[in-house]
Amino acid sequence: MRDAVEDKAQWGKEAGEHVAEWRRNLDLKAWADEVRAVERKYRQGQGEEDVKHLNKILNFSYLLYGVGLATAGFATLPSNPISAVCLSTGYKLSKLTCMVVL
Repeated sequence: MRDAVEDKAQWGKEAGEHVAEWRRNLDLKAWADEVRAVERKYRQGQGEEDVKHLNKILNFSYLLYGVGLATAGFATLPSNPISAVCLSTGYKLSKLTCMVVL
């Protein structure tokens, strides 16, 4: 059953009744062109100030991660919430910042 569905088109006018109506009506080429136009618009507006700001965020995330590592061994409770928050926030913040830069 699954192989029969995979053989059929999943997007556009060629898609059969097995896909939702919005997928049959979606023009992927036009949508891709629109997304690329938005990307070009915003990439042209980026400058040195944006890079400096992202570097500040990245450095702050490294600081949080370092504080989390430094305080990881000190627990007065069954767990150490300060370390947990610093480690998770520092890690996720740096990952999200790196995704934005790319």
